[in-house]
Amino acid sequence: MPFGWGRPHQGPKFARVEDLNRDGGEDWILDYAHFECRGAIPPLPLCGSGGCTLTIFLWSGGSTWKRAFDDLVQAHQFVRVNGRRVLQADFAGAVCGKANVETCRKLYRFQGSDLVPAR
Repeated sequence: MPFGWGRPHQGPKFARVEDLNRDGGEDWILDYAHFECRGAIPPLPLCGSGGCTLTIFLWSGGSTWKRAFDDLVQAHQFVRVNGRRVLQADFAGAVCGKANVETCRKLYRFQGSDLVPAR
């Protein structure tokens, strides 16, 4: 079987726009778990054992955005904790001092145009 690199392609869920912190502005989510390499033989992974890059830009007014989150995650979702929306991110265990095969879950809360660790 011949080897081919393929072409980078942004899948339909790669870039999403949503008002994450409910401030009326468009926030951007770039989820590299949905970035594809079409036509690659064999399929090329764009994520490693540590996960995939997740980047979140929060609108900070006018025509400016702040990169509020940029890290490797194995999974993520937005959930409600005590009535507030938070980012729940699962990391490779090494982030929390565990074996990398274990999961390390962290919560981040919205604070204006920032995402800060929830305590």
